[in-house]
Amino acid sequence: TENAYVSWFATASYTLFYRYTLGGSIRFDGSDVFGVAKKYRYLPLYSFSGMWRAKEEQFLKDVNWIDALSIRASYGLQGNIDKNTSPYLIGTFDKISVLPGYVENVISAETAPNPNLRWEKTKNVNAGLDWEMFQSRIRLNVDYYYRRSTDLISSRQLPLETGFASTTVNWASMENSGWEIALN
Repeated sequence: TENAYVSWFATASYTLFYRYTLGGSIRFDGSDVFGVAKKYRYLPLYSFSGMWRAKEEQFLKDVNWIDALSIRASYGLQGNIDKNTSPYLIGTFDKISVLPGYVENVISAETAPNPNLRWEKTKNVNAGLDWEMFQSRIRLNVDYYYRRSTDLISSRQLPLETGFASTTVNWASMENSGWEIALN
């Protein structure tokens, strides 16, 4: 099996006065894995981020016990392809014995077609704090993350009169969030 992929990518970042940093990226991915419905072949992806080095501000420059203090945040959209699925009717070729000494070629349908199969999408939100104190003897990193995945590909039951027990569709979703704290 061969699949074709194409991507365009651009990224930019800018830092002002070594205090404020903004960044962003945009990506446009395409694949023939979802080639039946043309509107699902391509997915625009993007991310935005920012960081503030608070220690570089005038009101913190003279605070000697703080070595570094930064606050950062980002937001983005990612895409995923499940290569184990296909929008097409999949069949397997086999030979069966119909009568003694007589073999018949058959094709058994394995999966129902789904022309609306599309990319899985994940939205990410991240925020963090980096703090170094007392000549970097103490370092604190605090991060919060939130991820929401939609259009996850999963199996779904079909009415039995279709001839298939189930098919793969974009119908699942999942949320994940948490904190990560490191103290060194």
